[in-house]
Amino acid sequence: MAALAAVADLKSDVIFSYLAVVLAAYEKGSVITVDNAVSVFAKTARADERYYKELFRSSKNISSPAGRKRCPSTPSGPLSA
Repeated sequence: MAALAAVADLKSDVIFSYLAVVLAAYEKGSVITVDNAVSVFAKTARADERYYKELFRSSKNISSPAGRKRCPSTPSGPLSA
C-alpha cells in the first residue's frame, strides 16, 4: 500500500480501476496499511472529480473498518510511568 501511495498522483486512473482490491486491503489491513490507503484515496480523489465522488461521497466505500483494533487509552509496558 505504501508503494501505491507513492505513485497515486501519477497513476490514479490505474489505481481507481483496481478500487475494489484497494478497498479490500484497506478493510483487512494493518494500521499502517489503513494509513497508506487513506493517502491513496486522497491522492486518487484529487486527480479526478469522478474519483472523488465515488470515493468520498458514497458512504458505502470508505468507512471505519469493523473490528479495527484500537490503541489502549492508557500506556502499558516497559516505557510507561
